Amino acid sequence: MLNPINPIVNRVTESKRRAARATVLTSLSTLECVVFEKIIDQPNDTDQRNEFYGDVEVLGSSDEQAFSYEEKGHAKLLLDKFAGGAIFKDWSNIDGFEQSFFGQIEPIFLDLDRRQQLLQVPEWKISTNDVLALIFSPELIVYLEVVGIEGQSIAEDFGSKFRLNKRDDFNFVEPFTDYPYEIKQP
Repeated sequence: MLNPINPIVNRVTESKRRAARATVLTSLSTLECVVFEKIIDQPNDTDQRNEFYGDVEVLGSSDEQAFSYEEKGHAKLLLDKFAGGAIFKDWSNIDGFEQSFFGQIEPIFLDLDRRQQLLQVPEWKISTNDVLALIFSPELIVYLEVVGIEGQSIAEDFGSKFRLNKRDDFNFVEPFTDYPYEIKQP
């Protein structure tokens, strides 16, 4: 089978992909975060599911009690665009109805030094519906949900842009209630 794309193009896009990762990992504007996978908790028994969810076969994002969250790992987020909102009176945060962010997210191994983080990429990937816990301090954590993923190249992946929406505070949902949120860099 013929490959319509010259192999040199693949090497160029791989180099661009590494450069995009390096930009995210080394930027002073990068934010530390913990990534959680959103899992739908549906009982196997149809009668039990109907009792819990009222004959609803498909769950929506408003059915928070029907989801659990499992930690995927740590990542770094570099925001590209931000559509903000009104600032709180105490200047602590932004209160926007439809806050939307665009950015690049790179999974990392926390126990590696910066150079090794550039070279070693975790096998897990960021997916739609993943939740990011942006940790500014133990008292200030902002939760974002991945609602879309956009590619930047027709040839190969050399970095994706993620659309993120702000979520309400998850401090009442496991595992967020007692999660150790300190991220320590080596």
